[in-house]
Amino acid sequence: MLVLGWLYSAPPIRLKARPGADVTVNALVVGVLGPLAGWSLHRPPGAYPPVMVVLACCSARRSTCRRP
Repeated sequence: MLVLGWLYSAPPIRLKARPGADVTVNALVVGVLGPLAGWSLHRPPGAYPPVMVVLACCSARRSTCRRP
């Protein structure tokens, strides 16, 4: 997570300034890695439900495709 945080805001990469990359990083950290970290406190990370990863990706996709 620290590396993604650095890549998100540090020049010259600065992912938050690139369309699509900003949402992807946020979806990965907030939607997948955060819940996985909490999950791993009580259960093995390998038992993390794959549907949670799919839901995070769908949520990120939906947030970028809003109609005016």
